[in-house]
Amino acid sequence: MSSTICKIVFGNDIRRMPLPKDKPFNHLLLKLEAIHPGKFDGGIAVRYKDDEGDLVTVTSNLELMEAFEMSDSTLRLLISAKDISDDTKSTASDSEFVKVSKDGQRTATVSKKDDIETLLAQAKAAEEAEAAAAAKLKAEAEAAAARAEEEAAANARAEAEARAEAEAAARAEAEAAAAKAKAEAEAAAAKAKAEEEAAKEKAEEEAAKAKAEEEAA
Repeated sequence: MSSTICKIVFGNDIRRMPLPKDKPFNHLLLKLEAIHPGKFDGGIAVRYKDDEGDLVTVTSNLELMEAFEMSDSTLRLLISAKDISDDTKSTASDSEFVKVSKDGQRTATVSKKDDIETLLAQAKAAEEAEAAAAAKLKAEAEAAAARAEEEAAANARAEAEARAEAEAAARAEAEAAAAKAKAEAEAAAAKAKAEEEAAKEKAEEEAAKAKAEEEAA
């Protein structure tokens, strides 16, 4: 989320503060309440000086965004605490608070009292919603990563099983080929031995026949 730097002045406390462009006034009130707890029980007055030197009150997100747009330098916000007694004061002091339009012209006096608790609750709810959304995105990302890891593990197991099956098939083929070669070799040896014995018997028969013929002659 993009933000804009402004200067916050509350009494002697001056600090630079980044405010998000989305609902900056709500975030400002929430941060001020966190920095100065209990100081704004009666409410917060937020003002700044425009280019004419007038003090301009800020009571909403829209007005603060307009102030950012019209400021050529770092916006200086003057913060003061409202007392319950402020409600009994004359509207003369309220006439010092003016708001401006987009073109920088004074448009109207403002005597509105902020409901600080409501604004703080809204800002807190917005931050909680953002935190919940961020947590949801993180959970979804972690779940997606877990699914990806499970899929990768499953693929690795499947590949390992496929390799094991292929290796087993190759071993079986090799064993079958070796057994076939052994059987063929044994058959060839047996055939050669049988032929050798047959030739030997034939030679013996021929020798015996020749000897018999020789004796008869």
